Formats: sequence, C-alpha cells, structure tokens
Amino acid sequence: MYSQKLLEFLYIENTIETAHIIVNLKLGQDEIQLRWEIDQYTANHLKMLEKQDENCKYRLSLRSFWDSTLDQYYCCLTKTYRNQSEKLHFHCSETFIACLKSIKNIDNLSDLTALQHPFITILPNECIFTNDEEAKPTYKSRIVVAMTSIVAILFLGFSGHSYIIETVFAEKSPLTSLDLKGSVVEFESEQTKMQLNHEINELLPVSGNIENSVESIIEPPIPHVKMDELLTYSIEKGSVALTFDDGPSKYTKEIVDILIKYNVGGTFFFIGHNVKKHPNIVQYVDANNFSIGNHSMSHKEFTKLSNEKKRLELIETNQLIEQIINAPVVLFRPPYGSKDQSTIDLTRNNNMKMVLWNKDTEDWRSQNSDKIMNSIASSKSSGTIILLHESQAVVDTLPKIIEYLQNQDLQLVSLK
Repeated sequence: MYSQKLLEFLYIENTIETAHIIVNLKLGQDEIQLRWEIDQYTANHLKMLEKQDENCKYRLSLRSFWDSTLDQYYCCLTKTYRNQSEKLHFHCSETFIACLKSIKNIDNLSDLTALQHPFITILPNECIFTNDEEAKPTYKSRIVVAMTSIVAILFLGFSGHSYIIETVFAEKSPLTSLDLKGSVVEFESEQTKMQLNHEINELLPVSGNIENSVESIIEPPIPHVKMDELLTYSIEKGSVALTFDDGPSKYTKEIVDILIKYNVGGTFFFIGHNVKKHPNIVQYVDANNFSIGNHSMSHKEFTKLSNEKKRLELIETNQLIEQIINAPVVLFRPPYGSKDQSTIDLTRNNNMKMVLWNKDTEDWRSQNSDKIMNSIASSKSSGTIILLHESQAVVDTLPKIIEYLQNQDLQLVSLK
C-alpha cells in the first residue's frame, strides 16, 4: 500500500540572514504544514519563480536532477491552473536536495515526527495563511508559548550540529566541503568527502534502508520526448520508449522502482476502473515524474462503440487521473490499438495525442520472460515505441530489457 504524497509550495520567507519556505505535505488523507529552512542560494533561485497567482497551485517536485551543462543541481515547481500545467525549474544546493530526499522517504506522519529534522518546523493546525505576497503566518495566542519552546529546542539542536560541522572542517583551508548555508564546492580529499557523508547522515536521517550519501543524491534528468503529431507509432532514431498498458496494478510500483534504479523513462497508460481502485499508485507514478496516459475507462474496443460512449470512456478516465495528479492528461492509447476516424477526431477535439506502437512484445500472450526478451532482441529497437503490459513476467524481464537497450547506446525516454 503506497500513500499519495504531494508537496505543495505556498510561499517563501526571505530575509538577509535566513530563508524559509512554507509547504503543505499531503500524505494520503493526512495533511500537515511545514516551515522549512533553506539556504540562500536555493532561496534566491526559487524567489525568481515566485510570481504567484492565487488561482494557481504550485507543487514542488520530490525529485532532483543534475545539470551536467551548468554543473549544477536543479528541482522544479509544477504550476497548475484548471487543465493547464507548466514546469518551472530552479537551481538548488546539495543541502536542499538532501532535505528533499528525507521528505521523499516519509510514508506517514509518524515518520515525520520521528525524523526531528533540525531544518523543519511542523506548524500548528491553527496557523493562518493569506494570499498576500507579503503576508506571514499568524498564530492563535494559545500556541505562541508552545511554539517558542519548540523553536528554542530546534535552535539548540541545530546549533549543536553546526558546531560539529565547524569543528570537523575548522582546519580545512580553503573550505572544501558542502557549506550548510548554501554553496557547493569541490571536496579536497576522499577522507573529507566521507566525513561529510557521515555528518549529512547525522543531520538527515531517512526512513528505511536507503543509502544517504553525496553520490546517491545525484539524479540525472530522465529525457522526455514530446508528442507533436496527432497520431504516433514511433519516435526519433536513437531513442526507445517503454510503455506499460492496463494499470495501475499490483505490479506498477515494482515497474516504477526498476525504472528509477536504471534512471530511464517510462510511460504508463492507465484504465479508468483501475485508477479508481489504486489512486495511490497513480500518485506514486506521477510523484516520480513518469508519464501517465489514458487507456479508456473499461478497455472496450473503440470501433465497436457509439460516439457518445467513446467520449465518456475518454473523458471520465481523464477526469479521474487529473484529480489525482493535478495536471492535464495529454496521451491516449485506445484499447487494442483499435481506432477509426471518430476516435481520431475525439482525440484531436480534446487536445490529446494518440500513441500507438511499432514493437509489440505480445507479453500478454506468452507471459514468458525469455519470449518477451527475444521479441525485443530479434529486431532493431532504435526509434521504437515498445508495447508492454503490467504483469509479473514483465517485472521479471524489465531489468534485462533495459540493460539490453542501454548496451545498444539507446536513450530510454518518457513520452509527453
């Protein structure tokens, strides 16, 4: 069971000495408001994007990326309004990424409480916010004394950690470490780097058996290919798109986790009835930045349906998915690849793109890992959209498929 997790950005408090962002953390049905201290480097770049519209919502991505061109890390805000969305990228520090990673691995509110993160304050439910750009949270008087105590405790805890960091690096000249107040510089030696990893682990404990080191923070961006044509069977040479039909299912998270492990793209075409059963898994796919498309409400053959039933199959599924991910659904794959002119017109009229395929593994027929692998290896894969279905056989074969395609120097992309 996987909790729906959203991190909604509300606004930034920035002074000469400190910077905080106020966020809503949503875990399933639970919601909690946090004040998160961030470094000035990240704050300055985030501030550039903060032309907030009270009619829009801003979701902070739980993933971070490495920009090899600029030799920098970046994250993104997704701005949504009705059926429109826009990704706004900003550069950030390793400290910010490490904090984000610790939040990403929280599964419930008890994990957050146990985290006792020195950079994060849990705001009381009585905290009142306004849409005024200059507004600050105000608290009911009965909370002030308790909050003062909490802040004092956090300050003492943070000061203690700061003393440790300063002691460790006091004799390093010039400073060759991660400055916990912002900038990122190179490490002078492997010993220094190992020591820093130890200090980060002390400051940023995470749930589960997850390696929390400087190396594990770096996540290169997954490439996306935008669908420009109304109807698409293939993509540009040198790329491959792995697509997964008929979810969400009990196999979806395993598929996502494998894609994350190899840092490759993937596109999921979901059936509306399954979305109703597994909304939390839909959120898991979206939170990890994989593309989600529409595969109809009930997987009926569109060429055998009336125009009105086709419309309902498409629209109802879009509505279900969009309510979960707070972003428009752009991609559509008709069941069985069955289409006619009215299906194409319906796709166009809803500003969507129809995505079919040019390599069918027939995994649904064989349910055999070797046969699935052979179907891919038997012909050239460059420029292909590969059709797969969510199943145990695909989960078992997927690592082999990815390694085979990567050995062909192919880029595994998500479609959008």
